[in-house]
Amino acid sequence: MGIVSWLTVNNERVYIGEKQIMILTEEEIIEITERKQYTQQAKILRFLGITFMPRPDGSLVVLKMHVEKLLGGFPDKPVRVKSQPNWNQM
Repeated sequence: MGIVSWLTVNNERVYIGEKQIMILTEEEIIEITERKQYTQQAKILRFLGITFMPRPDGSLVVLKMHVEKLLGGFPDKPVRVKSQPNWNQM
């Protein structure tokens, strides 16, 4: 889910895409932790090794990129695949 971005060109609104949100939503944190209370969410996130920062109101800030990397969404390094000729087709 992203934020829809528009640009005004010659007094006309032009759609330029979506801006990705950097932090998990409250719903996404609840989905990962299966908890609604902030203290319990923090306990589960610590157990999972997910870094977070508490806000003044007690809610948690979790970087989406950190979770994706930790849970396998992004590789640490680009994966290179060697292409081989298909000798059976020749």
